[in-house]
Amino acid sequence: MDASRSNLKQAAETPPGDPRANVIFADTLTLLFEGIARTVEIHQPLIETYYRPGRLLTGTVKRQGTK
Repeated sequence: MDASRSNLKQAAETPPGDPRANVIFADTLTLLFEGIARTVEIHQPLIETYYRPGRLLTGTVKRQGTK
């Protein structure tokens, strides 16, 4: 969690004229999605064990509050 905040803070503090601004933004998004993927990967066996196989997507959608 602290690494995510640090990455976001660094991206937000990057001046728009910085030649690496787009790269820093892309790196921040990549780290965000990698963190989400890591969380899903860790919890997949638990969800499939207790809520039946194939229920990971349903659980994720419910967790996000979207349908």
